Amino acid sequence: NIHLPIIGVIPAVKDFEEKTEAMKLNTSIESLIVNINSIQSNQRDKNIITITSPSAGNGKSTISMRLTEGMAKIGKKVLLIDNDLKRGNLASYYGKKSISQDTFNSIDESTLNKYMIHENFYLIPRVKGLSNTFQFLYSTQYLEKLKFLKDHFDFVVFDTGPILAVADTSMLIEKSDFNILVARHGVNKINEIRQCLDNYKQISKNI
Repeated sequence: NIHLPIIGVIPAVKDFEEKTEAMKLNTSIESLIVNINSIQSNQRDKNIITITSPSAGNGKSTISMRLTEGMAKIGKKVLLIDNDLKRGNLASYYGKKSISQDTFNSIDESTLNKYMIHENFYLIPRVKGLSNTFQFLYSTQYLEKLKFLKDHFDFVVFDTGPILAVADTSMLIEKSDFNILVARHGVNKINEIRQCLDNYKQISKNI
């Protein structure tokens, strides 16, 4: 009795190099991209997507990466930001390292290409060494940087910490135009999904 729009079904993949499994994954990601474009529906100013999950180990980071890579392949200029500020590790998948707050604050047009992984696809790694992640996400510098990035990309995708475990995620959802919850069959409980819905309602955001 949870009535939510399902915009994608992603198969469990054990071997990303195996041809059949890779094809199934790519097809499901392509369908997800089509549905996101349909939801956006010419609202180009609405381009921030937050992807989260009830708990860890649900595949949200894998989906975040595959989604942004897939968008880039069809010509969208896409930025993936590792906003799981406590445990995020997206940088390691691309041979990059976490960055400092000063480095994040210095991102501008002259330094943006340092974050390009390949054509149309950019990654800002997790900001490390923060004494207070809450203050960082509410800071004037962060909000100004987000506005700059929003204007320079077709889509900005936030990969976040689990919404039921990290308060930062609710703050990011508030800043987002579209919010996607990844629920994993056989892992998440119905009550967890309901609790997530309550969190979204508390901040008056749709999922």
